[in-house]
Amino acid sequence: MLTVRRRGPAKGILALLALAGVLALPGSVNADHVEGTEMLAPDLAPGESILHEQYVELAKSGIPNIGYDGNPSFVDGEHLTATITEVVIQGDGPSTAQGTAELQSTPTLTATVPADWSANEFAAIRFDERVDVMYTAPSAATLLDVGCHSELYFRVGLLIDIVGDAGTHATIDPASELPLAQVSVATIRCPAVVQPTPPATDLLGGAPVPPDDPARTMLPLTILCALATSTAIAARGRWRAGWDSNPRPKD
Repeated sequence: MLTVRRRGPAKGILALLALAGVLALPGSVNADHVEGTEMLAPDLAPGESILHEQYVELAKSGIPNIGYDGNPSFVDGEHLTATITEVVIQGDGPSTAQGTAELQSTPTLTATVPADWSANEFAAIRFDERVDVMYTAPSAATLLDVGCHSELYFRVGLLIDIVGDAGTHATIDPASELPLAQVSVATIRCPAVVQPTPPATDLLGGAPVPPDDPARTMLPLTILCALATSTAIAARGRWRAGWDSNPRPKD
């Protein structure tokens, strides 16, 4: 049964590394590297989705993240059947803000080990079936709730179980620095924080004025009328002063 798991920050992987001796399979050998063929993705806006269509490859280069049981490695010409058991999200944000990932293709993959696998250090195993993973970024509201003001980085990958017809059994090694078959990376742009508009205030008393209060429109008129009245009074006072200083001549 396929499950989707959202894991905490990538730094939390250190806890898994500390348990390597407990989690590793008895007698397993950590070697080889498995991941998707196309991992990079454009920056995503909140709520945006992207479909990753790619293939899974296993090679002898890269961060070792395969643990073998039964044989020290795959046997030349061995037929493999891989089962995707989980879609995993890792990242530097809280689990509530990691978005969602869904496998939209078959969870069963098949491949044949190259005949020169054991002798060629550059040999690679490519599974035949395409893997489609849909990733959806968290919503803007979710990102704001967790205090995201710049960007978050996430890694989407698979946990797989590989069985060969020559007796080889391989799984993702949880003690690896990369304990998943990475299929994509995603950088989420956090939404801009909109500063709230301060409430209107009564210019005379300083108290907030509700949006539907008539004072919002009446107050400016009242102030203008008061200014006009004071201006008229001052002008009249200046006129009277001029009149008194220049009395009319007597007949």
